[in-house]
Amino acid sequence: MKRENALLSRRAVLTALGTAAALMVLGSFLDFPISQALYNESSLSGIALAAFGEYPAVLGFAAAGAMLIAGHSREKTLTGILQCVGGAVLAALGTLMASFMPSIYLTWPRPVVAVIGVACGAAVMALVFRLARNAGHEELIRVGAALFFVIFAEIALINIVKIPWGRARMRLVANDPRACFMPWWQTGSELKDTLVAAGVAGEEFKSFPSGHTGNAAALILILGLLPRLDNRLADKKGLLLGIGFARAALVAFSRIIMGAHYLTDTVVGFVVSLLVMSLVCGLVFRKEKVRPAKH
Repeated sequence: MKRENALLSRRAVLTALGTAAALMVLGSFLDFPISQALYNESSLSGIALAAFGEYPAVLGFAAAGAMLIAGHSREKTLTGILQCVGGAVLAALGTLMASFMPSIYLTWPRPVVAVIGVACGAAVMALVFRLARNAGHEELIRVGAALFFVIFAEIALINIVKIPWGRARMRLVANDPRACFMPWWQTGSELKDTLVAAGVAGEEFKSFPSGHTGNAAALILILGLLPRLDNRLADKKGLLLGIGFARAALVAFSRIIMGAHYLTDTVVGFVVSLLVMSLVCGLVFRKEKVRPAKH
């Protein structure tokens, strides 16, 4: 007898963690040379992925909100109202973030970026409501809760580490002779204090770990949980997860090209997200019925 996996099999998680460990070892020795070889802040693909790379996280909030609304309790009036209100707030928050975040990296007119964000948010919510036709109310609430708690937790954890860690970004090291490379295990607090006092933006000392990579990895969660809302997607789960992993890897690679992060930064950002996914999904879906193993 064994429990059906909620998101990723143990083998998949161990394979991902083993690959991450190997990349951490590689980066521990070659972080700076790799970044030197790839650094190109004018890369159009790098700029595009910087602008839209975090969309899975912010649109994940919108999807979670739509699930709370679609799955709200019909029997308990107050509970149902609270779920609808909370869902509406989450959906609006996710769509709002998608509407302005890309403007940080793009020179496009803000109304254009806003329209793209609203359109993407609306499309995600429309997809959720479509899938909700084939899903139970309880399952919608559970999947929505998993999305919210995973995304919230990984964002919080990554920022709890990166802000005090103070590792200087590659682009700062490459363009400011006062800055110097530091390995991932060494905090840059002293250098940060000195250069920030001299006028360098504090944002340039948020290299470790990569928030973009952690947020991009949220697509693994979103796509991996879709089959729980519609059984017709069950045989496509492997493909959906593969797309999620591939996009996270692409965003991670782009962050190195842009000089925003080193290899080790992206690996740790991904691992934080992966571990939070495994923990939260294990808790949210822990009461599922045990199914007999197939022989």
